[in-house]
Amino acid sequence: MALRHSVGVQRQYCGQLGKKANCQALVSLTLARGEVPIPVALRLFLPDSWVDDPVRRRTAGMPDDVSGRPKWQIALDEVDRLRDQGVRFGCVLGDAEYGKVAAFRHALDARGLCWALGLPPTQKVFAADVTTAMPAPTRAGAAIKARWSCEQAHQQLKEELGLDHFEARSWIGLHNHALLCQIAFAFLQSLRVGEKKVRVTGARPAASADAARGQAPCGRRAPRASHSVSALPPANPHPHAAMNMAE
Repeated sequence: MALRHSVGVQRQYCGQLGKKANCQALVSLTLARGEVPIPVALRLFLPDSWVDDPVRRRTAGMPDDVSGRPKWQIALDEVDRLRDQGVRFGCVLGDAEYGKVAAFRHALDARGLCWALGLPPTQKVFAADVTTAMPAPTRAGAAIKARWSCEQAHQQLKEELGLDHFEARSWIGLHNHALLCQIAFAFLQSLRVGEKKVRVTGARPAASADAARGQAPCGRRAPRASHSVSALPPANPHPHAAMNMAE
């Protein structure tokens, strides 16, 4: 009964296990610049078994206006939300779950966004008019490193900050838990960047204390962020945006 009433749980692919299992799947959006990733969105994916069951929705406290969306649409909506808030990023990255969807790729093109997405090994045939374009070498190298740092962020969220330890059942409870994990991760990243600045510049310990009080950048530029992106490593003028699944 617990599995049936825990919001969004269904037997589906779990990336952490590498196979299907009863789990919740969250679409994550992470901003990364250099080796500093900051998760900025975790949205629950709802299987049809939940979308079409009013009793389960009501029991879990799901809002009436929440509808079912494919994972790629959730990711695209989050990209639009961040851009509307003034966030800018250099390249959109994603794994094969998003790269295999032509509608997602075309939507990024329509928004004028550079992207680098994975493809499943079974996708071997393309239309005759498909062309590829290689980005500038520096941007391609930054893209590869950003995916790695985002994967590290997901692992730390799950293993060190307890993202995958949620044991309640409600819609609000799950999203509150995800938000607190993101806040904790951003705070720890601000300390990390502040300590790195102290080591590089040889500043006095007092500077580290100032960083801990919120002066260190967290790698994003948004109205709700309290940190500046200007002090991060200048390898790229904007962070990258990466989409992944957090089961």
